[in-house]
Amino acid sequence: MNRSNQGSMAIHFERGYRLFQRRWYAAALWEWQQHLPTARRDPADLARTFNAMSTTLMEQGEDRQAFIKAELARDAASQLPSDHPQAFYAHLNGALAASQVGDLEIARGLAEVALQRSASNGISTDRRVQIMVMFAYIAINSEQYDVARSWLARAEEFPHPNNVFRIRWAQALNEAICRGLAGDREASEAGFAEALDLAGPGDAANVYAERGWMRLRDADISGAIADAREVVDGLLSVPAFLTLRDAADGLMLLSALARAHGAEALSSQLYMQGFAWLATAGWRAKLRRSTRSVQHTPRLRGNDLNAPKWAELVRVTDALTADEHRGPSRAQRFGQVVHQVAGQFGAHSGHD
Repeated sequence: MNRSNQGSMAIHFERGYRLFQRRWYAAALWEWQQHLPTARRDPADLARTFNAMSTTLMEQGEDRQAFIKAELARDAASQLPSDHPQAFYAHLNGALAASQVGDLEIARGLAEVALQRSASNGISTDRRVQIMVMFAYIAINSEQYDVARSWLARAEEFPHPNNVFRIRWAQALNEAICRGLAGDREASEAGFAEALDLAGPGDAANVYAERGWMRLRDADISGAIADAREVVDGLLSVPAFLTLRDAADGLMLLSALARAHGAEALSSQLYMQGFAWLATAGWRAKLRRSTRSVQHTPRLRGNDLNAPKWAELVRVTDALTADEHRGPSRAQRFGQVVHQVAGQFGAHSGHD
């Protein structure tokens, strides 16, 4: 390859980075794919390219593909000094992607390596906070709440991070969960409100589901129903922005509320649908948490459920997962089937 061709290939990375900043993720990935032949000449450049691809795929919600790219980045970084920044980012991206697909033990191991390498190579304090917040997230999903509080306390020793890569959002959400479990309901509600303010398009459903569980735990049934409605609206109105994990957790929350009002048959339908989604997605920790919450939901008497027609929601989710062993595919989530019942939700439904 002559020098002019090498130069034209080298600009693909910078062009991809500018596209990433504009959130044109598919175009950025294409540019980095074009850059790979040149990048393979240098382990640092190759690791940087795979790390960039991994980050972009996570922003698109393609966490399993992001984990694969992070593995490729770690392989390239193995030829670099252990304190090289790209070695740190390769482990961080792998930990983030693994945590998002529910592989908590793998995420914990990679995060431990990333934390060890974060102090010696000029990594920003925001990234160190991100690792600690991720440890708290892993602990919460493992129901190790004292461990989660310890990690969040360590993160508070640093200046508050900005919300690039949703660091502050994750910190606010995890703090809200821990405060609620400690019985500080006012602080918990404030934390959830902050998390909603910081949430991106794909994050709000996660906040609503977690707040719904917390409100149900505190016997705030009307508040839990309001949060369940938000998850339903996310499934019916903007399915492209709703992850399988959050949709499933929302169905489990709906199941708990139906059970609380004595609608056992409907509760069972919703539970089995949510269970299947969480199980096939590999979210064993979330499945245990949600199942335990459903089983321990108190029965209510004389209350009007005043909720959407969840039986119709079950029909929609059945259609979405037809012939799909891993839950709804991206093409199906963009499909028109979700809009066939949107009218039943009135003003609660937004626009796609």
